[in-house]
Amino acid sequence: MKRRATACAVLAAILALTVLAGGSPSAARASTAPQVSVTSATAAPGGQVTVSIEGNSGAEIFGAFTIDLAYDPSVVKATACVAEAGLCNANSTPSTARVAGVFFPGVRGHTEFGRITFDVLGSGGSSTALNVQIVELVNGQAMDIKPQAEVQDGSITVPGPSHRMGDADCDGGIDAVDGLTILREVSGQAEVPCRAAADVDCDGALHAVDALLILRFVAGLPVGGNAGCTPIGESL
Repeated sequence: MKRRATACAVLAAILALTVLAGGSPSAARASTAPQVSVTSATAAPGGQVTVSIEGNSGAEIFGAFTIDLAYDPSVVKATACVAEAGLCNANSTPSTARVAGVFFPGVRGHTEFGRITFDVLGSGGSSTALNVQIVELVNGQAMDIKPQAEVQDGSITVPGPSHRMGDADCDGGIDAVDGLTILREVSGQAEVPCRAAADVDCDGALHAVDALLILRFVAGLPVGGNAGCTPIGESL
């Protein structure tokens, strides 16, 4: 009985030290594993979008890699790609883009394997998974680290049409993010997913005034409207 009590006390002490050290043993192992992921994105029908294949070496060092990114070709089509440390083929197959390269003598920590640009073919409401497929991954000593690598897939979503004036990002609500979405298009950073809902002054163009009117609506201030233009917040 005394021996069992001593064993329990030792186990409790070990668990306590593990928690103080930053979590469970499995969590500690996961935090040191190499990771490969792809960013997700939202894009308007007929637009373009770029995603990034990224990695974190964890306790390892990235030496060389070959990574495929698979997607639904009925929704998007890869048209261009860049790999800073190697080569990239946007059309490795009709539904796959491939990046391959070498880090010499090796790179530790966060890195970008490549960036892939897609043309959006799908209509509003469609989406595609972006599946990361590691073909080859070795460390600086050319040792295989693919088996312990953790993979995180992504997606590209094509929002459906908005049904409320002012919902520029098609998320179902009207908030300051809709104003930001418009300003990002005006500055050339991204396209507005729901253009009809973003043109809140109904002048046929998107500009900073549309963003300002949405912000006034969100703040509860008076919003003037053009004759025949659907008021912000009402169904289109």
